[in-house]
Parts: sequence; structure tokens; C-alpha cells
Amino acid sequence: AGGGGGGGGGATTAPKSNVSEESEGISLHKKCSHLAMRLTKWFFSEVTCWVLIIPYFIFLASSDDRPYSVWELLAPIAIAFLCARLIVGVIYAFVELISLSCLRLPSQVMLTFAALNGWPVSVIVWTACMPVLEFGPPWVEHRWDGISGMKEFWHLAVWLLVCAITRACLEGALHMTLNGLTVQHYETRIQAAVTTYAAIRKLFAIARAAEKAQAKHSRSSRKVRHNAVQSAAAEAVAKVDVEDLAIEGPSAIDRIQASLEVLGGPLQFGAGFRDAGSIEEARQRARRAFWSLVKAQGRARDDGLSRDKLLKWLGAGPKSAEASIFLMESLKEDDFVAVVDRAYKEQRFITASLTSFDVCNTLLRRFFILAWLVIMIFTGTFIFGVSFEDWILPILTLSVSMAWCISRILGDVIQGAIFVLWIRPFDIGDWVKLTSPGSPFKFDEMAVRSITLWRTQFVSSTGELLLIQNSVMHGMCISNLNRSSKPCLPIQIQVPAATPPGKVTELVDSVRTYIQERDTEFSDVSLTFSKIDYAQGHMNFDIWVTARCLHQEFGALYGSKTRLLLFIHAYMQASGIEYIKPMQPFKNVA
Repeated sequence: AGGGGGGGGGATTAPKSNVSEESEGISLHKKCSHLAMRLTKWFFSEVTCWVLIIPYFIFLASSDDRPYSVWELLAPIAIAFLCARLIVGVIYAFVELISLSCLRLPSQVMLTFAALNGWPVSVIVWTACMPVLEFGPPWVEHRWDGISGMKEFWHLAVWLLVCAITRACLEGALHMTLNGLTVQHYETRIQAAVTTYAAIRKLFAIARAAEKAQAKHSRSSRKVRHNAVQSAAAEAVAKVDVEDLAIEGPSAIDRIQASLEVLGGPLQFGAGFRDAGSIEEARQRARRAFWSLVKAQGRARDDGLSRDKLLKWLGAGPKSAEASIFLMESLKEDDFVAVVDRAYKEQRFITASLTSFDVCNTLLRRFFILAWLVIMIFTGTFIFGVSFEDWILPILTLSVSMAWCISRILGDVIQGAIFVLWIRPFDIGDWVKLTSPGSPFKFDEMAVRSITLWRTQFVSSTGELLLIQNSVMHGMCISNLNRSSKPCLPIQIQVPAATPPGKVTELVDSVRTYIQERDTEFSDVSLTFSKIDYAQGHMNFDIWVTARCLHQEFGALYGSKTRLLLFIHAYMQASGIEYIKPMQPFKNVA
């Protein structure tokens, strides 16, 4: 994740004027791209609308009972089409003006306009305008009477109207469903990421104020410098403003889109700190800010940062969302760097996950539109005189053959779509473990690299690349380490059964004391003796210790476990508590 944003860090080293020129160039590029997309969409919409006249042309040209020539009969249809396009243009120009102003339309209204946008709304208004021609000029009225009196004309009009309405309903249903899935899967996660982002920016602003005070009073006495740094930090707490990170919107999907604009690009610290375009740059900025914050709190270098003081600076309570950012009561340098590291990776993973999710949504939308197109063409062929009785047998034969050939593939795609879009048991960057139901885990921890409708790509902890079909994982047990609660490490120690009770009590107390002293690594411990095996001559001493780090932080997790095991081993060696497995089981002889 750190290497993915390497290119974004180069812009931060340029002079300020170059940065502003580059930002203006990027803004101009975005505007040109947006304009090109709108023109392309308008062009295809116009082409589609004009193509819809072809069925009328074919119908009028093939009809034998037309009272006028084909071109004379097409004139009312063209007039109705131009009137429809004028009405649609006025409506959407009004909506565009509202969107450019400060007013915000409800998401349901915008969703309706998005579903009807393009040829569906033109066809609906066009079909509604044609009967109005009966009240037009005499030459138009006579031609309209001739058109409406022709056979099967209304069948064709109803078919086009049904095509437009069903397409609009399909687009609306897809938009509502996919937007709902996006909100369901990502709303809480994105809110937490933005909260962390805002907290980091506020702390970096306080660190920058402390740096300036330190430099300003560098020649003063230590006490004066210390008081100046703390005063500057207190003033920064009151003045710092992160309102640019305030996410507002009339609906959840609007807030998600606004959040993505904040989380996109490099990690921006603000307050004079250069943006971090890579993981190494983020760690360097974090180390620099850490020592400034330590000075601002007036603590010794070895004491680290006080969690309560950080929360007080952020204006947050012990049960607020900001409290979950800092896991330890006292944060050392590595702990603070880990917070910034985690925020940077989460920002990258959210962007990559939503990009992958949008790609899957686009493919699913195209599939439904293709199915709709096949159904509409199939029903439209019978309007132009094709006999349904003559084609029923070939159609059924073709349908059965295709169903037999692609049933397996189609079933896998449907299962994969349900697995990826609805269930969504993991996202890009998550660490997971897979197994069959009722079996132990067959794979080690694996990181999710990419997700498609067909398959998912994993990278194991040993660097191996695995591709697994989503339909296969649909029936597997998946353990997502990123979504799990705090890790609990089970440790079992074999204590000789002949150990005196006093030494056993001292062993239990020493382990509990060690856990309490290591409060930066462990939060809770449960000590039990689960079994006494007299045949083997030992007792099972079970230690259930809860770590403060996350499941996916393997280095910190297994490092804490290793140090605990080494402590227990050294204590048992020093106390003479050593278990040696007997060559043969002990037996009680009467």
C-alpha cells in the first residue's frame, strides 16, 4: 500500500508556485474530462433517440394501407420528437442550474433524474406529445389521423414506451440497490477513517505550533522555553480548525462521495507539514510530530505521550470515536507512528476497495442491461409481423441448449456476484483465513489483493499468490482478522504435578504481575489450570492474554507473545520448575 502513492509525494517537494500551477492544471484537466464525458453521453443519447425513429420508419414503409407517403407521415413524428427534446432540455437545464447553485436536491430526486436521463425520458415525453398533435395545425392533424388509424401503430408506440419505462425502472433499481450496498459496507468504515484523519491533522497542527515556539525561544532558559511550548500548544488547541474535513450531504451516498474526495490522494497533515505520498514519508512526519507533542505535554522522552492529554486536545471523551485511535494509555514513538501508519494504509485500502466495488457494480449493470436488451428485442420482433407460433419451437430449443451450455458459468457468476456485492466478507487489504466447514484452517493468513466478480486474488504471509473463485469461497468458512475483536493469545504451559503449591502460586502471581506491568502490550489476562494428567505427571496451565494491538499487526502480536513465553521459561528455570515427560506413564500400584 505504501508504494502505490509514491508518485503523489513528488508534487509536495516542488515550490509553492509550482504546486498551485499544477493544481490549477489538474483542475482544468478534470473540467475538460467532465465536459468530454458529458458531450459523449449527450451524443450517444441523441444517436439513440434518432435510432428509435427507425422502427417507425420501417413500420410506415412496410404498411400497405398508409394514406400518405412515408415522408409525409414521418413529419408529425419528427415534430413530436423535436418538441419532446425541447421539453427535456428545459427540464434538465433547470435541474443543472439548481445543482450549480447552493441548493441541494434530495437524493431520491437526483436518483430519479439519473435513471430517466438519456433516451428513456425523451421517448416517454415523445410518446406523450404525439396525441397532442391532433390539436395542431390542419396539415399536421390530417397526417396524425392517418397515422393513428393505421394497423398496429399503437402496438409499436406502446412497445417503445414500455422499453423506456422498463429501462428507467431498471436503472433506478440498480442505482438504489448498488448505492444501498455501498452505504451498508463502507459508511461506518469511511466515517472512522475521516475521524482518524481529522484527529491526526489536529495533532500535527499542535505539533507545528510547539515547533515554532521551540525555535522562537531557542536561546531562552529551559524553563521559559518549556512554558512557551506548552502555551503555544494550548493556543493551537483553541485555534486549530479542521472544518475542511467536515463531511456534509443530504444522503449517506453523498457523504461517502464527499469523504472519498477528502481521503483521495496523499495523506495531508496540514499546518506546514508536507503531504505524505508513501508509507515511509508518513512515518517520517509522524516521528517528527511525536517529539514535538512530547515537548508540548511537558513529559520526558521515555514517558511518551499521555493518551488522556491527547484526547483532551482533541476535545473527545474516553468513549468517543477518537478514543479508539489510541490503544495504549501511554504512547511511545513506535505506537504513535503505528497510528499514522494505520491511517495511511486505511486511506489507501478504502480507495482501492471502493474502486474494485465500482468495477463489479459496472459489470453487473452491463449484464442486466444486456438481458433487458435481449428481452426487448425478442418482444419487439413480433410487432413487425413475425409469427410467434412459427418461432416458439426454435426459441425453446435454443434457450434449452444455451441454458445447458452456460448454466455452470452463469451459476458461478451469480454466486460470485452475491458473494462480492451482498455478503462482502472481506475487502482489499484485509487479512483472512479460509477453511472448509468443519475442518481446521488449511491456509495461513492471507491478504486480499484484488476482488472481481469471478475470482479473488490473495497474497499469503510467505509471499505466495493465490487465485480462488468466488463461487468456491461461497461455501467456505472465512475468518476476517481485520473485522475481528481484540486478539486473545492462548498459551498452555505444562507444570510438573509434583510442584509444591507455594511455587505454583508464585508462578501464577508472577505471570499476572508481568501482564499488568506490560499494559502497553496487554489489556487483560485469564489464568486457569484446566487439567491434571497424573499419568503424564503434569498440570496444564492455560494463559489467555488479550493483546492491545490488532490481529493484522503480526510483528507486534507475535513479539508480545514471544516475550511472554521467554519470561515464563526464565522464571520456571530460575524457580526449579521444570517438566520432563516420563518415558512411560505413571501407574498407581495398590
